[in-house]
Amino acid sequence: MFITIEPYLILPEKIEGKFESSEAPSLLSGVEAWRSSFTNLFPQRNIKTSVLDMSGKTVFIMLYIHPLKPPDVLLNETASTLSIYEQVAHYVSLIPSIDDSVIYNSVCDIWSTCNQFLQLLCGDEEEHAVLLCNYFLHLNKRAWLCIGFAVPEGQTTYVLTEESRDVYWLWCASGGEHYSVRDSFCPMQAVWCLVNEDNIWANIQQHQHPANISYNLSKARDWKALFSKSSPRPALTTVQPSSLTYLPTNEQHMHDLEERIERTLREKIMEWRPRHITRWNRYCTQAFRQLLPR
Repeated sequence: MFITIEPYLILPEKIEGKFESSEAPSLLSGVEAWRSSFTNLFPQRNIKTSVLDMSGKTVFIMLYIHPLKPPDVLLNETASTLSIYEQVAHYVSLIPSIDDSVIYNSVCDIWSTCNQFLQLLCGDEEEHAVLLCNYFLHLNKRAWLCIGFAVPEGQTTYVLTEESRDVYWLWCASGGEHYSVRDSFCPMQAVWCLVNEDNIWANIQQHQHPANISYNLSKARDWKALFSKSSPRPALTTVQPSSLTYLPTNEQHMHDLEERIERTLREKIMEWRPRHITRWNRYCTQAFRQLLPR
């Protein structure tokens, strides 16, 4: 059976919500004009200049970028620099990932600040990427938010870091993994724009795959900057706190939780094997317990 509809249905235009903002109307209109000029050239590249905060106001996305110190326990002076970066990324990835539609019961994409993120102890890929980017900036690592398209996430946000001259990595903050931009297994398939605390750069290159583009942001033919010498960045205040407060881990609670999980797993496995006697090898249990933290 083959069914067609005549006339063909046309997809409705996307409705852009208008929300209150603390910024000057002239600045908002200028930023929107910049975004629209880029969208007209590359309609498939969905860049962001402002987002919705938890109070329902629109905030420039770059105001979420601000250096923040990670927990001291991650800053091991004897560890290598790469090991510290990986531990920080692993720490961020341990925070549960939950979509905004579940947290706020809303279709809006709401961005929380880093202290709000750590209080809620859940968030989507944007909150993870912002926190990781801010940690990297505190560690004197050149980093940007990278907004684009990845598989299987779809439109998403990663963190781009400069490792050395012409060597860049993409970090999946919600998973803790990092990939070279030249890695064929990198989930990021399209780079649309880069963001730091000073500016936003839209990718106006012919290509958008991470392996096929230049990351020299000073080249105007490759990257369209929101602010420039002719249109300087106004004085804007970050929405992030000056520092984050980390509460000490309750060792007893952690031990009780570990025992409860282990007991539940044993009981469930025995329930799945009702016709057989399940004998547990305690030596293997101890061995696995030592391996899991690695």
